[in-house]
Amino acid sequence: MFRLVHRLRWLVLVVLLAALGGCSAEPPYSRIVSFGDSLSDVGSYRPAAAAFGGGRFTVNGAGPRIWTEWLAADLELTIAPALSGGVTLTTPQFAVFPVVAGNGDSWAQGGARVDAPAVSLTPGVQLAALSVRQQVDHFLAGPAASASGSLFLLNGGGNDIGFLGQAVLAGAISPDQARAGVVAAAQQMAAQARRLQALGPVVLLNQADGAQSPVAAASAPVRALYQDLTPRFNAALAAALEGSSVMVVDQFTFSRRVVADPAAFGLNNVTDPACALDRLPIRSAIVCSDATLVAAGAAQTSLWADTLHTTPAYHRHLATQVLAVLRAAGRL
Repeated sequence: MFRLVHRLRWLVLVVLLAALGGCSAEPPYSRIVSFGDSLSDVGSYRPAAAAFGGGRFTVNGAGPRIWTEWLAADLELTIAPALSGGVTLTTPQFAVFPVVAGNGDSWAQGGARVDAPAVSLTPGVQLAALSVRQQVDHFLAGPAASASGSLFLLNGGGNDIGFLGQAVLAGAISPDQARAGVVAAAQQMAAQARRLQALGPVVLLNQADGAQSPVAAASAPVRALYQDLTPRFNAALAAALEGSSVMVVDQFTFSRRVVADPAAFGLNNVTDPACALDRLPIRSAIVCSDATLVAAGAAQTSLWADTLHTTPAYHRHLATQVLAVLRAAGRL
């Protein structure tokens, strides 16, 4: 009888230990691989901006600042640039920072277009960013492409919209040519996402509503172009992804929600840059930090870092939206 009771107790202990083990799940992903432009750039241009405490296109400082960094932290991972450098400065003094291979999985670079040469919206700064297509090409050609457990993140198209819109304003192309250009960029963006879907889950952001940015607020023609081109890009992107397994985060709708109800996101300013742009060597968030804000804490209470890039507060909420999409798709 004693032996039977002892064996029963042992079996109960085994079952309990197995159950406890089942509660401690393995992390769902072993790494995050990111492609895109300044929205996802975690510091590829840091060599050129480090002297000013910068490197990312937001308010720079300690801890996660970009949505891909926030997401990585949520998943108990890290993310770092795959490439660094690739910057030529003509002001305040001439300097060249060559491209150097990094050891990370973030291929995103500020200024990247979907499938065209990079653009810089900041005078005095030339960027040698790979296009999103080239970023994916480089990744797939390397040994890391065969590793399992990857979560793929993509964004892109904002620089195509901005470049084509500027070309319209300059009289270089017609509005119809710009519309065709953003549709082509969206289709190419979808094609890059489809290239990756066989390797693991793919999350793709559509374009936020750039018509709400300070740069658009300062110019009615710029605002009108964003209102025309951004929805076209997003519609073409959705159509090109129909039937795929790519998870699309509706950043357009989310960005409008933030502006419509900023208090719900802990914000009190959705119109003015948090960075004191006149105090910076160039008027860009890439050289903005917690030490160069218009007011202490503005990085947490403002939507915009400069006239086009958002603060870490927005990036934190954007990462939360991505987590929600992953959960809804059963990927977390």
